[in-house]
Amino acid sequence: MPRSAHLPLAPQSPKVRSPFIAPWCRGFLPPLLLLCACFAPLASRASFAPRAALVHQCASHRLISRPPRSLADTMESIKGKVILVTGANSGIGFAVAHACIVAEAARVIVAGRSAERIDAAVAKLGPRAVGEVVDQASFASIDSFIARARKAYPVIDVLFDNAGIANPPHAFTPEGFQTTLGTNTIGCAYLTYGLLPQIIASPTGRIVITSSWYAAECEPRAFEARLQDVGGRRDTDSSMPLQYNQSKALQTMWAEALQMKLRDTPSSAHVLVASANPGAVATSVFDVDKTQPTCFMWFVRNVASNLICVSSEKGAMPLLACATSPELAKNPGAMFGAAGPSNSGSKMQLFKLPKKLFTPSNRDAAFAAINAAIVSTGRKAL
Repeated sequence: MPRSAHLPLAPQSPKVRSPFIAPWCRGFLPPLLLLCACFAPLASRASFAPRAALVHQCASHRLISRPPRSLADTMESIKGKVILVTGANSGIGFAVAHACIVAEAARVIVAGRSAERIDAAVAKLGPRAVGEVVDQASFASIDSFIARARKAYPVIDVLFDNAGIANPPHAFTPEGFQTTLGTNTIGCAYLTYGLLPQIIASPTGRIVITSSWYAAECEPRAFEARLQDVGGRRDTDSSMPLQYNQSKALQTMWAEALQMKLRDTPSSAHVLVASANPGAVATSVFDVDKTQPTCFMWFVRNVASNLICVSSEKGAMPLLACATSPELAKNPGAMFGAAGPSNSGSKMQLFKLPKKLFTPSNRDAAFAAINAAIVSTGRKAL
């Protein structure tokens, strides 16, 4: 996909602006939050119940019997294929898995961290679904899954890299990475590398990365600093939205760089890679840690989710479009989806990434840094 010419990075500054709130609007934030708090119950037709209950209510799945109307034609390409969906026990991942079952996929591999939740999801999806336990935050868990997958699934037609977290307690993965970065970015890359032989074995192999409009909110100077510690080994805080924005920006750049690498190799040139912005979706991804009393997370859980979030089924549509639409071949490696948190779910449209941040040099540096982080654990990268 064509990209803008390289723009020199601004010198690093010790003072980094908030990656989410512009300076001019900070004074308006408290009254805005108060106003939204007053109207949110009316908008959602619900009182301020505990957020966990709201998440389960909003993320409940309507088990449909036909593909989404706007994707009815392209979803026919799923028939007879082997699909792997990570983070598939609930939310967007479950909606993607269910849509593939409806489209008559030969097998849908439902992967996630919790065996109990995976078993429950498989029971809902039916006999063509199979469960696999894999924790993307743990390289040992990924290694174990890859070993099983190479024997059980010699060909994978579509990989949905959907697993991710947004607001964990401050902690580190067994490999020493900050949990958000280790799961969303480095774990995603390592898992994908391990499954590449099966994806390449498919004549129509595709890789779909669940990104986010938050990727565009990443502040360039903070991102430059992140490239020096891509795994967050020295991070002392895990509050939203800093690491989440950076993890999604890194993931999106990595996806484009991966597409370029695959295109340069004849045996893998047919594989297509894309990132998808599902928009603001009411799932449990923001409810990992309820102990952080930040205004931002309170706003996300109790206001934004009620006012702007769409269902998991609608959030899944950009991912399904990336997996099936012939339009992807015209812009391989690109990011598709709504222009921001609002998701119409009906069109395959390019997501406009900020040119100041998404430069070829940043893309290449992100790809190299993620690979170096993987290699630092004694594993192999691409």
